[in-house]
Amino acid sequence: DWWKNSFPPTPQIQNYDAPTKGKKMDFELEADRFRLELKSLSQENDPVKRTLKLANLATQKRISVKQLESLISTVSDNASRPKAVRHKIGSFIQLESGSTSTQLIPGIIGKGANLIAGEAGAGKTTIAYDLAGSVVTGEPFLGETPTQTGKVLIVSSDEGRSYAQDKLINRGLGGYSDEIEILEFWDVSQFQLLEEIISEIQPVLVIVDSFNAIHNDPNFDENSAQSSQTIKFLERLASIYNTTIVLTHHLNKCKDQKGLNRLRGSTAIAASVSVALILENADKGDMADTRKRLYSPKMRGGEPIDLLLDMNPHEGRFSLVNPSPGEETKPLCDQLMPFFTRNAGTLFEVKELETLGFTAKNNKYFYTALDRMVKRGQIVKRPSKLNPRSKVYGVSCTESSPSHHPQEDTPPLL
Repeated sequence: DWWKNSFPPTPQIQNYDAPTKGKKMDFELEADRFRLELKSLSQENDPVKRTLKLANLATQKRISVKQLESLISTVSDNASRPKAVRHKIGSFIQLESGSTSTQLIPGIIGKGANLIAGEAGAGKTTIAYDLAGSVVTGEPFLGETPTQTGKVLIVSSDEGRSYAQDKLINRGLGGYSDEIEILEFWDVSQFQLLEEIISEIQPVLVIVDSFNAIHNDPNFDENSAQSSQTIKFLERLASIYNTTIVLTHHLNKCKDQKGLNRLRGSTAIAASVSVALILENADKGDMADTRKRLYSPKMRGGEPIDLLLDMNPHEGRFSLVNPSPGEETKPLCDQLMPFFTRNAGTLFEVKELETLGFTAKNNKYFYTALDRMVKRGQIVKRPSKLNPRSKVYGVSCTESSPSHHPQEDTPPLL
């Protein structure tokens, strides 16, 4: 006995499995709570509350505010991304991709969030108001007819009231009280108000002037990834209410940079929009104030543009100096579109269209015109059921696969 008592008792073997599972569960719960806090912060529009919540959460989690903003951006991106879907190619190419135009101004202004950037005095607000006039009246904008006409909401937060009034009067919009509404002094702390107004009036177009002015917060950092959250919110509004949003923005001071690098602030700003356009002076001589260049360093789902424009500040309008892209195919597109619309649900091969009397200068123009209409979202392209190597074109009105035989009782529009 004295020998046994000389040594400490043998420790019992403990089961560590249960405590480990408990710790794992606690960790997962903590991570889920943290995600909810981040999502809540991403939806906080009051700059004072947001700053205080960021500081408190950063202290609590012992991480920097910059790291928190990066996490908020990541969580918001993941929440807005659709769940991955798996397809076989046969079913994938027959999926409905939208037979109505996905662009408000074909080839220039897309649905969703668009950015028009330029230096001070380049004419960003003027061209935005010119676009508003076209949407209200149905008049062409830079040679293209709007696919929709209707109400316009102008968020005027940048220019002084007298300057905005002057430009709207010059464009001849003073008499459109029922079609155009102005929202003054709005900033991102009032997102709920903006959504309520969009929900109420259902505008075809929303103009936000400008991206910098609506962030009325001294702590707002244009160079942080968080700066793109505003555009993502506007993109969501555009999707929910089927509207087009155009924001004006500024260029940075480094003229040696090109394309999207000319945009001021974080690269996440340009990455979040569907279309980014840059408006700049194109002449250093006598026409320096009126001759402009409008080009697209980013055109999601469309062809790049590079247009030479002439600005008439007294009428608030822009006109094309050089032909718009695809000018040689435009007559054929103008003939085909009404025909396709009248025959919605029927897709045609090129040889069938030619048999019906549609002609082009050469066969290349025919395919160029059709592909341009596909890229603009005006029509769809599918493989022929009779010969998968042949292509058929038209307006699809249902999610089922349409036939591709022409309707004999529908004469061609020549």
